[in-house]
Amino acid sequence: MMAGDKIKVKVSLTNDIGQLLSCIHDIKLDGTCDIIRSLLIAQLALKHRVDKNLDQKIILFIGSPFHVNEKQLINTGKQLKKNNISVDIISFGNIDKNRDKLMMLFESVNNNDNCRFIECPEYENNLSKFVLNSFLNNNDFNIGNIQDDDQLLNAMQLSLEESQHMDKNLNSTNNINTGSNHHTNNITTNNNDLPTIEEIENMKDIDNELKEALILSLREYTEKNKLENKDTTSNNNNNNNESNNNNNESNNNNNESNNNNNESNNNNNE
Repeated sequence: MMAGDKIKVKVSLTNDIGQLLSCIHDIKLDGTCDIIRSLLIAQLALKHRVDKNLDQKIILFIGSPFHVNEKQLINTGKQLKKNNISVDIISFGNIDKNRDKLMMLFESVNNNDNCRFIECPEYENNLSKFVLNSFLNNNDFNIGNIQDDDQLLNAMQLSLEESQHMDKNLNSTNNINTGSNHHTNNITTNNNDLPTIEEIENMKDIDNELKEALILSLREYTEKNKLENKDTTSNNNNNNNESNNNNNESNNNNNESNNNNNESNNNNNE
């Protein structure tokens, strides 16, 4: 997530579409977009991918106007290109305001046409469909002439309809996946999914001010997770104590009832 009080890794690298949809649904509009730090954090997250043979790609969705140091933006694109990371840029909402800066990023990171730059017009009300059609029309899947393959086109259309159906039912699915979301949050706190301070300090092509900002974000993120885990542990302890108190109260009531029964029996014996 590129905005808010800090850059956030909502979910670690995964093949689970359910986790991704749940995390996307939970994203809130907040703060100011920080595109450079977002790209650098994404780069470091890709470094910890399980299969090192997979190509590295960042898909950048941006729908808000943003302010950026153009020189740093170009250097960031060059660094991603140097590390064999491609970037697909999908601009929507404020395409005119963002076009020049995003083109600078695109031109600096593009390597033998391995990156895409897609602008979704404001009159389009279905972003996912527009993006998919853009890929199809540009034959970005490297599978020959797909327009002549009716079976493939039908399969893609069914996939798109299924995706739209999943979006409509995301609220009900979210309730079922509450436990999964909690597990996802635990995953994101794993230190293996985050860069170390040493890794940030060794990064090249970025200035010291940006390095300090990244280190500060990492420390804030780590500290926040510690506090959240502490609060969770405290709440669990409080719940356990409350449960124990209720059990003790129940035992006391049972003892009082037994005493009353004994007293009644003594009276009957007299």
